[in-house]
Amino acid sequence: MRLQGDGLVLFWSLKNPEFPMRALKAPCSVTALAFAKRSPHLLGVGLYDGTVAVRPTPARRLVLSSLILASDHLII
Repeated sequence: MRLQGDGLVLFWSLKNPEFPMRALKAPCSVTALAFAKRSPHLLGVGLYDGTVAVRPTPARRLVLSSLILASDHLII
């Protein structure tokens, strides 16, 4: 049984606040995101299943993704 559906990261522009200018699909819900301070074209995305991915914002291809481990969420 699948509890979570696909996720999206939407990019909006003030030029057209009615519709997002770009959308990045994710395999499950997005729980956190942040732009890299030294490379603001890179976006780090945390997913509901514990996966962390780094994506470039202009292109739509994956740059880096974490491996899914048995202990997905680890609190240290």
